[in-house]
Amino acid sequence: MTPPIEQPKNCGLSRRDFMKAGAIAGGTVAFLGGLPGFNRIMEARAQGEEGEFVYPLADPANQIYTVCLQCNTGCGIKVKLLDGIAAKIDGNPFHPMTMYPHIPYDTPVAELGAVEGALCPKGQAGLQSVYDPYRLVSVLKRKPGTPRGGGEWETISFEQAIEEIVEGGDLFGEGHVPGLRESYALRDEHIAEEMDAAIKEILAEKDPEAKQALIEAFKEEFADYLDVMIDPDHPDFGPKNNQFVFAWGRLKDARKDFIKRFLHAYGTNNAHGHTTVCQGSLYFTGKAMSEQYIDGKWQGGSKFYWQGDVGNSEFIIFVGCSPFEGNYGPPLRSPRIMKNSVEQGAKFAVVDPRFSKTAAKAWKWLPAMPGTEGAMAMALIQWIIDNERYNRPYLRAVNEAAANLNGDPTWTEAAWLVKLDEDGKPGNFLRASEIGLREPEERPKSSNPDETYLFDYFVTMVNGEPVAFDPYEQDPENAVRGDLFVDDVELEGIRVKSVLQIISDAAHEHTLEEWAEICGVDVQDLIDIAFEFTNHGTRAVADIHRGVSQHTNGFYNVYAWYTLNALIGNYDLEGGLLKASTYKADGSKSGQPF
Repeated sequence: MTPPIEQPKNCGLSRRDFMKAGAIAGGTVAFLGGLPGFNRIMEARAQGEEGEFVYPLADPANQIYTVCLQCNTGCGIKVKLLDGIAAKIDGNPFHPMTMYPHIPYDTPVAELGAVEGALCPKGQAGLQSVYDPYRLVSVLKRKPGTPRGGGEWETISFEQAIEEIVEGGDLFGEGHVPGLRESYALRDEHIAEEMDAAIKEILAEKDPEAKQALIEAFKEEFADYLDVMIDPDHPDFGPKNNQFVFAWGRLKDARKDFIKRFLHAYGTNNAHGHTTVCQGSLYFTGKAMSEQYIDGKWQGGSKFYWQGDVGNSEFIIFVGCSPFEGNYGPPLRSPRIMKNSVEQGAKFAVVDPRFSKTAAKAWKWLPAMPGTEGAMAMALIQWIIDNERYNRPYLRAVNEAAANLNGDPTWTEAAWLVKLDEDGKPGNFLRASEIGLREPEERPKSSNPDETYLFDYFVTMVNGEPVAFDPYEQDPENAVRGDLFVDDVELEGIRVKSVLQIISDAAHEHTLEEWAEICGVDVQDLIDIAFEFTNHGTRAVADIHRGVSQHTNGFYNVYAWYTLNALIGNYDLEGGLLKASTYKADGSKSGQPF
């Protein structure tokens, strides 16, 4: 007699549960059979003859190539139609976001009906967005006679919307509302250019009396056009054209180019997109950190952000982002991360209050309290400084010549001297002329060689002695490497600190244990991550996104994590931090294939 088969003690699935699951599975098939088009697809597969497309969605004639807008990544997609209805969405095999390496662009589309790129569930759920019964497909207008915020709306045609937006009128039963035609007050482009130059001169003037004199001169020069100004006594408000504000959430190239050209032609400066509640903090931190000292002032920074080279890093800290679920595209980043992890042994840690899919695969997960990302960065900075695990040669280089000798593409201000006020708070960089070290030099402006400006050298300490330097000096004979920690030294009556000392002071405002308590994590976990982060040379990276930046204090959070990366000198290096870049939709980027 065969003994009864016993269910393993550690099995959580009973026979009854298994039978229920089987019934549910059968019900699922029945449910799918009730979906529009499902039976049509199954019938086509069964009835196809030789030489015909058995699966109608694989017929290139039933496919449309476009771009996914389910998130900001903008992956290329292939939408498959059945009787004119979108039935399935997959990745576009021509698109580098969804297939790596992507199919050559000269491949005939007719050959790719059954070739799919990858696409995340959010992208595939685009069908749900398209056919959502609550999707807005018409223009909604606040119902006349109802208050703002009352939640009462009426549907109007696009033609009516355009007319009311352009012409204005008593649109809400509350009196006249000006339209775009009325706000389009200043139309003479030559007068606009002259006004712009005069207003810039007013804004640049710092003396109150001189500024007021310029305002009066403006009113006299443009007396015939004061009626088009928002406020003639405040020319900086500009013309009434600026009363037209165009605000958006997300705007990608092509659409953005078209819209901004229209706004520029209209004459309004008020074109505004997402702010610090989105990822604006990432862009503006990148802008601040990329500013260069040009023609006597800091300028020229670009609105961009750095991303980790996750395909080549040996250790990654993902902070406030989950590339296996979101971030800048699971189809793009996930394969590179996992390939690097499996084939090269790369490790990654995740800082996220939620146990995400990325955290599930991590070497270490730190469930930090929401909003404490900046505190964690400061904790890691503190440990790295205290244990001297930073990239000393990289940080000591104060000019380009020293960076070149190191073989580094970038350099920092870590050893530059900063003046302190009477309360010990840091302010501007110390200049050589302020301590009698070196007189300013007259130099031609890069923007206009016929004009000059005074270049005042910056200062660092070298073996305890002040040394003047030009950060853009390329002659190796003039390479300067400064002291990293200068703590409240007085030079000719001016108190100074080095930049890295100021950063260290901020990182030591709390003990490591206090930082850990703020974050809600174990001290040892912080130590482990800081040690691992500094154990791979420049092939380690802290990769951040909106979990760090999407706050009103996001700029400082981002700056803290970017500073952490700077401590190991991984900027613009393989396996470190790279500038996120793409081809331009208008085809203007050099070397792009379209």
